[in-house]
Amino acid sequence: MRNLNNSTAGQKTGVFSRVEGIFETRALAGKLVTIIGLGTGGAICADQLARCAVDRFRLVDFDRLEIHNIARHTCGCSDIGRFKTEAVADRIRNVNQQAKVETFKEDVVKKPDLLEKVISGSSLVLACTDNNRSRYAINETCLRLNVPAVYAGAYERAFGGFVMRVVPGKTPCYDCVYGALQQSLGAAPHKPGPIAYSELEDASEFKAEPGLCVDVHMIALIQSKMALLTLLRGTDSKLEDFPADFLLWGNRKEWIFPEPLYCKFAKTSFRKDCPTCEATRLRGEELAKASEEARKIIASAEYDPGILKDHQDQK
Repeated sequence: MRNLNNSTAGQKTGVFSRVEGIFETRALAGKLVTIIGLGTGGAICADQLARCAVDRFRLVDFDRLEIHNIARHTCGCSDIGRFKTEAVADRIRNVNQQAKVETFKEDVVKKPDLLEKVISGSSLVLACTDNNRSRYAINETCLRLNVPAVYAGAYERAFGGFVMRVVPGKTPCYDCVYGALQQSLGAAPHKPGPIAYSELEDASEFKAEPGLCVDVHMIALIQSKMALLTLLRGTDSKLEDFPADFLLWGNRKEWIFPEPLYCKFAKTSFRKDCPTCEATRLRGEELAKASEEARKIIASAEYDPGILKDHQDQK
């Protein structure tokens, strides 16, 4: 099979030659993007970032592609019955044959140790899940591991949605912004997002949330763009970043959206009563204190490796 991918020397005339006119794709070499949730939005993000020369992915989803997914998913009928992770991985490799893709076919939200494993070492996490329980878990883990994340969600029937970027220590976390949004704007007029598969005891109870593919894709494309801009921070890219880390997008004239295709950026601030930020801060102080005590023990004349181990065990 002919290798269509770029070599380093021939990159200017290869697969990404038309991207090179916008930014230097070598700046993305080695960047690891973890995408949690490979439904309509997550699959679009994976496809778009692969087309922007991202070449390392971790794909996380425990679900298989079914017939009712086809109307909105990037994968097709030939993928029915396959795990979404494997189907999307093939989509990525179809764009970039040299891409390195790891797949995890488990519900990582129910397995905190595994969630930490898939997030650890990531350059960026894309939270493309369909419920707040999973987003809170991803938020807490990303904060603790100091990994930036971009969240997105569609409201009922995809009349609109949100996209949000969280950079630990620099921007408010998901918990901060979601709580503040509820206080200032109130809940959206419909329940945000479909029922989560992981919250159903019987899969036959699931009723898919209706919504046009094009409406869901609009939100996913914005999430993809924010992810790309985040990955390019600190490089020589001339692409202008978004003016804020949180935005609301309206596909139709509804709720706070005065007209169709309306985008509203919003400045966010740390919420003083945010339990996630507070827990992360306290944990950091505890670790710093433990490290200081460890340094004192090491500096003491009586130090031997066993003393340090005993001290840590007591903690």
